[in-house]
Amino acid sequence: MDLTGDMDFDWKIDVKKSSASPPAIVREKIRRIARIAQEASRKVYYYRGAVINQKAKTEDNDAIWEQASIRGKTFFRINRNHYLLKEACTALNADAAKKINTFISLIEGFAPMNASLTGPVSNEDSQDHELLDSAVRFCSDLIEVGYSPCEALRKVLQISIYEGMDEAIKDRLKI
Repeated sequence: MDLTGDMDFDWKIDVKKSSASPPAIVREKIRRIARIAQEASRKVYYYRGAVINQKAKTEDNDAIWEQASIRGKTFFRINRNHYLLKEACTALNADAAKKINTFISLIEGFAPMNASLTGPVSNEDSQDHELLDSAVRFCSDLIEVGYSPCEALRKVLQISIYEGMDEAIKDRLKI
């Protein structure tokens, strides 16, 4: 709840702002909300002990996103081993599956949550090599699905973790 300074008297907020007592007019609404939250919490807690069909449990709980760290930057990527994605790609011909995987790489690269996530720097040299390999592979995939080499490079360099790698990518791809 967001309480403004002029509500201090109504809420009986002391000088230290260490305690508050809601006015009678909202007290019952707060209690009702608390009861709903407690009931939802209780259901979750007691549900954990229930026996669940293991196949359904595995399918329902497959993570869609995986967290990874390269070059000290933490980001999320789509779980390529998710049963639905694997099933869909298996049903496609090789060219269509390659296009889907390239599109997924675009989604991962431009996901808003990946723009601001960073983590501790560790083992920078091996991660630089891994990052360059990833950028080159992504650029190659874009070229394979129809992007010109310049368009593919420009698209890859728009992804924050690949910034400043243009010369290294060009050297590897002979662009």
